[in-house]
Amino acid sequence: MAPIRAKVRAVILSILGIIVALLVLRLILDLVAANRGSFLVKLIYDASDIFINPYNNLFTIPKNSVLSRINEGAISAIIIISLFVFIFTEIITGFLYDTVEEIILNIVDAVFKLIEFIIFLRVIFDFFKFEKDSLIVSRILNLTSWTSNVINVKLLDGRVDLSVILVLVIVVILDLAIGTIASSLLRTDTPPYTETKVFAQPVKQNIYVTVPQPQVQHTFVQPPQKKSVVTKFIPSRFR
Repeated sequence: MAPIRAKVRAVILSILGIIVALLVLRLILDLVAANRGSFLVKLIYDASDIFINPYNNLFTIPKNSVLSRINEGAISAIIIISLFVFIFTEIITGFLYDTVEEIILNIVDAVFKLIEFIIFLRVIFDFFKFEKDSLIVSRILNLTSWTSNVINVKLLDGRVDLSVILVLVIVVILDLAIGTIASSLLRTDTPPYTETKVFAQPVKQNIYVTVPQPQVQHTFVQPPQKKSVVTKFIPSRFR
């Protein structure tokens, strides 16, 4: 399942990369005050508005600032969408593990991370006093309204709600505790299955090859007979 999990994660992150690239182009076009009458510029603006509109008015930059041309909605969209996609990727790939125990552990961990992220956004929105008229701010405040009723203690002119922070700490502790308990209950001591490859060893055989020996013919050369020196002086009639 690991190759499938890697492919799914790569596809999701590739889509995120395209969205982020589109929003970065929008930031650049806003900074250079591009001509919206151009077909290409209009196309980028129309496509990026789909992702920027929920984050408009999340925070504002003073108009007399040198950064007044920066699109606040695009910056907010890049940050929040990226974090949401990373958590969404963990939830989806949590189903792509080899055993049921691993699937349960990863899904539970991803759900806790999503809850912690939403509560953390509530802390950020309260601290910076983001506009409640923004779609994303109103949604987050509604989803986390239950976190502000634990204790009624607020600091820094209401920017720090200790009730929300306390709930965030409790959720983090529960995440760690449940993850540890579930891991000890679900995981077994059985070692994971590993494929063992057996390689056949070659059988050694002794092969004997009979090579015919060449026949050697022995030729005996009879040496010439030597005549005696004495007969040399004897006349032939006496021999």
